Amino acid sequence: MSQVPIWFERKFEFSFPVELHPNLSARLRGTPARLEEALRGRSHKVLIRKAQDKWSAQEHAGHLLDLEPLWLARVGDYVAASDQLTVADLKNRKTDEANHNARPLEQILTDFRAARERLLKRVDELDPLLFARAIPHPRLKTPMRLVDHLYFVAEHDDHHLARIWEQFGQKHNRWVCLGAGKRSYLGARASAWPPPKIFSHFFPPRCSLVSEGSSRRIFPWELGGPD
Repeated sequence: MSQVPIWFERKFEFSFPVELHPNLSARLRGTPARLEEALRGRSHKVLIRKAQDKWSAQEHAGHLLDLEPLWLARVGDYVAASDQLTVADLKNRKTDEANHNARPLEQILTDFRAARERLLKRVDELDPLLFARAIPHPRLKTPMRLVDHLYFVAEHDDHHLARIWEQFGQKHNRWVCLGAGKRSYLGARASAWPPPKIFSHFFPPRCSLVSEGSSRRIFPWELGGPD
């Protein structure tokens, strides 16, 4: 069972100061890099693997791309002082019908980075006073300032990044430890430091994690291990 909260059950409190909008823009600007880090270097089989008929990791990435026009349209709602923010398709038909698993990963990543740059370019052009303007959100039924909209998008980004990392799962990782000119492998979960005791004779530990389908190793200091 997923440990990531269901998006449509999330509750939001928009009580933070409007002056935080540069921080939220910075957070949004970092999403393409985090998405690329999560997906690049993994096998196509791992990227399109679907668990319990849910979206694959690549489909989650495609969904982030699919939502960029909505986020941009809602920025336009603030500029136009609309009565309500643009309504989203709550059934996500665009993503379900897009067949993102058949698309090249790099195309999705490139298109998402370009779309996010367009969104932030538009945000950067706005009068700072506009970030305090509030418009009702059609699903949440609560007024949402433009700065709250940026926070909402950032939380949506994180939701799908969390689902991607969860799909890859630590159970697919293995410890790789080097010592005395030998390489040893042992299947183990990555949820805790130190690595299995069988490697305790290595000092200092020369271990890293290799994820299934990925060429990237996760080193001890990324898990809170010894410096």
